[in-house]
Amino acid sequence: MNKQSAKKVLDKHKIPYEYRQAKRITKNDFEYYDYIIVMDENSIRYLKYSFDEIDVLKAKMLLSFTNDN
Repeated sequence: MNKQSAKKVLDKHKIPYEYRQAKRITKNDFEYYDYIIVMDENSIRYLKYSFDEIDVLKAKMLLSFTNDN
């Protein structure tokens, strides 16, 4: 994947992000949601450290849903 920052891609498409708020992921989130969307590779590493590897497979980087990657 291209190392473009998520903020640059959001800016390019005029998608606002200033007033978004992060939420701490819980084990229940992995059971409830189909995807866990993160902004960067540091977040993926944190999830791998904090949760089972099988759960982390649900985690996707935001830019993986664009054609800009």
